[in-house]
Formats: sequence, structure tokens, C-alpha cells
Amino acid sequence: MGAVAWFADAWYHCKTIGACGGTREHILPKANIEPDASVPKPEDFLKVGTKRHWDREPKVRDLA
Repeated sequence: MGAVAWFADAWYHCKTIGACGGTREHILPKANIEPDASVPKPEDFLKVGTKRHWDREPKVRDLA
């Protein structure tokens, strides 16, 4: 469960998540993460990995 918690934490902090095929198939579903542009494949990570994805925040936080 450690890996699942690690990825979930990164997701809730609006961080980029680099995910290989195995991670996409086995870990992200357990963390209830639906891959989008902020979850690039490893070869594309450096293009988006240096920023936060604030557009995700409404999905992961109760802003009320």
C-alpha cells in the first residue's frame, strides 16, 4: 500500500506523476487516479514535471 499512498499524496498535492505502464495498470486505479495530461509517460515527464497542475485542485479538494 505504500506506493498507492505515495501516488495518491502526489495527486492530491497537484503534482505531476510520471507513470510507466505497470503503474498506470496496477497502482493508479487503486489510488482512484484517472490519468490525464498531468500523468505523462516517463519519456514525456520532463516536459510537464516541473509544475503543479492547479486545474486538478477542484477535483481533489472541497473548496466550500
